Amino acid sequence: MSRGIIMTKSIIGLIGAGCLGEALMHRFSVSCKYEYLVCDICEEKALKVSECTGSTMSSIDSMVKHADYIFMALPMAIIEEFIIKYENKFKSNCVLINLSTSLNTLDLQKKIHRSDLEVIGMKPVCQASALKSGGTCVFYSSSSKSKHLDVVKNILKPLGKVFVGDEMLVSKINEYATLCSLELIIKLEKYLKSLGVDDEVKKAAVVTVAGGTLMDYPYNSDNFNDYIKNLVEKYQLELC
Repeated sequence: MSRGIIMTKSIIGLIGAGCLGEALMHRFSVSCKYEYLVCDICEEKALKVSECTGSTMSSIDSMVKHADYIFMALPMAIIEEFIIKYENKFKSNCVLINLSTSLNTLDLQKKIHRSDLEVIGMKPVCQASALKSGGTCVFYSSSSKSKHLDVVKNILKPLGKVFVGDEMLVSKINEYATLCSLELIIKLEKYLKSLGVDDEVKKAAVVTVAGGTLMDYPYNSDNFNDYIKNLVEKYQLELC
């Protein structure tokens, strides 16, 4: 059941309370500039996110009626279904934010017949777990001509920065970065297994050591910590 909606500020809706949706709402919740609604086809998921973040649980019908901006943290096929099904129910001048890295925002916009509705692409270069833990996120958007772009940038300030460019690159970036990370983890776990260490030690090595090294990874000679610098020199690693 939906809770009461306080309509004193711009209302930000989030549809989809899965891993990405939950991570987004955790970060949104630090801002008091907006009212936040969350909904999901599974009410238990939406309730959990609303209770953890102080957002308001909503039904889909109520969200599309009241929200000024709706972030769609949904699978690609469901985003298309959602827009087609609710096109005539969205609030006037509602802005829909497409988070799906594989779904072209221009193709989505073409499916909408109402002239007052706009879809803006905001593709996150991140994984949900890193986003939820507080990692800085960047977004790519191809919607450079949108009059709503600055507002969406402001909404996303608690998460990171928005870059204007070819948003469809994000799918390639995320996929290859994930692949490289998985290759690293698999190689590391095989080596740790050969040492006969406990599973808890493996987890610490993968998450705390490897993950920490990735967070400290230097991009130039001024950004080293001494430990990493010594390893780079010892193993004669060539940095990008």
